[in-house]
Amino acid sequence: MSNPYTPPNSRVADTPGLENESWLRLAGVVLTFSVMSLALSWVLAPVIATLLANWAGLPNTSMLFVDLVLSCAAFFLGSFLAALRSKRRPALAAIAVAGIGWLVYFMEVGGISGILSSSYPIWYELSPSHLGPGVVAALIAKRGRG
Repeated sequence: MSNPYTPPNSRVADTPGLENESWLRLAGVVLTFSVMSLALSWVLAPVIATLLANWAGLPNTSMLFVDLVLSCAAFFLGSFLAALRSKRRPALAAIAVAGIGWLVYFMEVGGISGILSSSYPIWYELSPSHLGPGVVAALIAKRGRG
């Protein structure tokens, strides 16, 4: 900046790229990365986990663990990318992607009764594979922006 009276690292209203972000743009970012995360977590992660389990001769619980790790990675990636694409609200974008993923999952399994009567182990059903990575991505993105 050429103004000698501007303090370092100050946000000036005419700085390019710091314009206010509309709620509609934020919703589009969240929706885009929510769909991406759900697709990676529900389509790609189980296929990769099954292939790895069959290739290595692992038991079913190991396949579920690999699926859980890949699902966490998918939601971390989606939440982190949403936070990076959000101009002013990175934490909100990351948490929203994770929250939408959890809400879709919760509705898909049939709520609490579906979780408790599932054929999968309880550790798999109650793992924070959506909200945990979203919180971590929000904290990283928030810290990175200062």
